Amino acid sequence: MESLVFKLTAYLHDVLGISVSAMAWKGVFSMPLFLREQYRFYLIDMLDTSCLLMIANSEEELTPATVLKQWKAAGEFWPDEIIYVTEVCSAYNRKRLIEHKVPFIVPGNQMYLPMLGIDLRENFKTYHAPKSSQLSPMSQLLVMMAIKNELLDGKSPSELAKLLGCAAMSMTRAARELEGMELVSIYKDGRKQQIKFNAAGKELWQMAKEKMVNPVRRRVWVKSVPEHWQGLLAGESALAQYSMIGEPKYPVYALTSSDWKSISRNMAVEEITHPESGCAQFELWRYSPERLAEEGCVDRYSLWLSMQDSKDERIEMALENLMEANAWQ
Repeated sequence: MESLVFKLTAYLHDVLGISVSAMAWKGVFSMPLFLREQYRFYLIDMLDTSCLLMIANSEEELTPATVLKQWKAAGEFWPDEIIYVTEVCSAYNRKRLIEHKVPFIVPGNQMYLPMLGIDLRENFKTYHAPKSSQLSPMSQLLVMMAIKNELLDGKSPSELAKLLGCAAMSMTRAARELEGMELVSIYKDGRKQQIKFNAAGKELWQMAKEKMVNPVRRRVWVKSVPEHWQGLLAGESALAQYSMIGEPKYPVYALTSSDWKSISRNMAVEEITHPESGCAQFELWRYSPERLAEEGCVDRYSLWLSMQDSKDERIEMALENLMEANAWQ
């Protein structure tokens, strides 16, 4: 088992250029016995995404139907992404897993992670970008930066990767995705590939808005906010700063899943199931809210996306006024 974990981390480093540490998941004992006997469960943080690895114990190949059923069962105990990992999987069964939309990794052979826009196969010789009507978190972050008038045109994927502190391959994948959605053009200047957004400001927002996803992966309640911790305001707390709407009863903050893990581990933040006096709400974001922050708040575009489904008329009106009052670049 440890050998397969080592192969997995080495495969991720070789293919995506990222280093991950796999830690045994302590919540495994909350799972039913049939899952604990069939799999080992490890946690990794990959490309700003918290993932639970569901690693097959047996070298005997499981049927895709069995994997799908057990993957769904595991999802009852873990709220974020779950990845099936196996050392043996035939081409036919890999095809069936893809049809079932089950994320999986066969170290050294194939990686299918639709939530991250990754489909690498046949010893990663060919890149296959799954067609999607929605932007991946990295692509969305780039679009947001462009809307906010950051100078990205003329930069190469590797230059953008250094700017955001991510793997060059992740940025190349994001650029190809944006090109496929006709939001950017990719051209060559000598040997250097460069990107150019096909619109700017309000026009780019209108072009991309329907392809964007809610930046909030999930929300958690915490008993109290750590002393001296300066969080980034989100949700109704941020909306109150941008508009005339009143402050919410409980403050709302935004952070990434990895930041949440660090805070909960190092600052002993206690998660609770329901709001109570003195508590706060943490939004765990798909991309770093800090990169787009505006004076201690999440940016207004991401804020709009995170709250657009609200049925509260006060919030609907405040969001409408927020975008109307925006000084488009």
